[in-house]
Amino acid sequence: MSEREMKNEVYKETNILYDGDDFMVIEPLSEESVYYFTNNNTGYVKYWSEHSNDKDFLLIIDKKNTPTNFYGIENDDGKIEIRYFDGKNFNDLNEDDLLLVQRMFGITPLSSGVFEVLNPFFYDGSTYGLLMDIKNGDRPNDNLIDSSDIINKIRYNEKRPGKSMVSLEFDDAEDYFLALGVQEDSLYLIKDLFDNYYGGSDIEIISYDQTYEDFNEGYLLSTFNEENNELLKHILTYVSPELSPKLDSNIDYWNSTVSTTLNDMFEREIDWIITDATDLENGCRTKQLREDIKEDAGDRLGEYGIFMGECFSRYFTTVDILIGLYDKSGSRSQPLSSLLSELVDGEDINYDEWQFESYCSDDFNPELNKQIKVSLESIIEKIEESDEFIDIKEYSNLYTKYVGKYGFKEHHKNPISGDFFRIEGINKKNNKIIVGVGKDKPNNFQSREYDEEGFNLFLNQPELF
Repeated sequence: MSEREMKNEVYKETNILYDGDDFMVIEPLSEESVYYFTNNNTGYVKYWSEHSNDKDFLLIIDKKNTPTNFYGIENDDGKIEIRYFDGKNFNDLNEDDLLLVQRMFGITPLSSGVFEVLNPFFYDGSTYGLLMDIKNGDRPNDNLIDSSDIINKIRYNEKRPGKSMVSLEFDDAEDYFLALGVQEDSLYLIKDLFDNYYGGSDIEIISYDQTYEDFNEGYLLSTFNEENNELLKHILTYVSPELSPKLDSNIDYWNSTVSTTLNDMFEREIDWIITDATDLENGCRTKQLREDIKEDAGDRLGEYGIFMGECFSRYFTTVDILIGLYDKSGSRSQPLSSLLSELVDGEDINYDEWQFESYCSDDFNPELNKQIKVSLESIIEKIEESDEFIDIKEYSNLYTKYVGKYGFKEHHKNPISGDFFRIEGINKKNNKIIVGVGKDKPNNFQSREYDEEGFNLFLNQPELF
């Protein structure tokens, strides 16, 4: 068989896609075709034979360096690989990049004929290919939306197709963060915070047990507003008069003592306070955590020209911007969500520790104090309905009047008799003033009980006693 006849036979088993002055693009259909156009490269012939059933092949023959140099381009179900044979060795380029092929041949720009040959092979049916179709003047259809996992709508611009508006939509916060490349095991907090957001679900940042401990240590008393401090003082005059005066010199001890006393005596009402404080703090800290994460991550795509419409849900960009992002990535066959994760590098996005650094806003304490007030008023109602006091109102008035004037167990000297005395409380059963009297301070005090008249006589006419 002559060389011409052999060439004619080979060409029958070859799709000539492009034949220019410097190179040609072919689709080999047989081993003979591969053998011929690769200058008897038996290694590549064998490779083609083993993989031609599961891959699509193109050969780019470099006419300037014929017969030794060629490029093998493989499409393995959307994954593009480029192998360059330099006459001695194969080099795996592993990039589905049309611009790379341009650089290979030193041709800028590629002719429309070459583009028409290579682009379908690389990107036919892909998001990038369909975006290029729109840029080149084809009206968008459902193919683009079907090709992408996040493109929702295209608003076509007839005069400037590249400026056509592209709407991106994510199903939920988890979907958004996955598109940013966040690892699955880092998404549990995101799902807890946002996937049930509209259901009002809060996460447990602080437990009931933690709040219980905080209460008994006196920390919650520091959150009481003026109104609730007055209610607390009112309660203490009834149940534990010795604790009613606040000892400024040891406020922590006082807070702790008062808290544990109240918890022992009014377990149900204090449980309400602890539960309300736990729920409100978790709610406000969850709310703040949501806002912090939205502020940090909601507009992560803005620097790439993809702008937020609704946080974690709707975003907007243009055909030109998306094409530009694909061009810069060097990987045009991938889904759009994969491109985004490549841009953002979400492996470093993890908010697990943020929940322990979130704090309540200023509206936390007013709401908590509303709930505390309800519980304290319930305690007062319980006290006033008990039979422990002969007259609780008179008791409270006496306590306020005399402990307020002389303090609780504070030592005073009667200027007339020279005796020391101190107010030790009010007897709940008879509403008499309990007075400790002694010649020496602070030892050897004797407790006595006086009504108001008797106590005034004790102060002003001690000789009668």
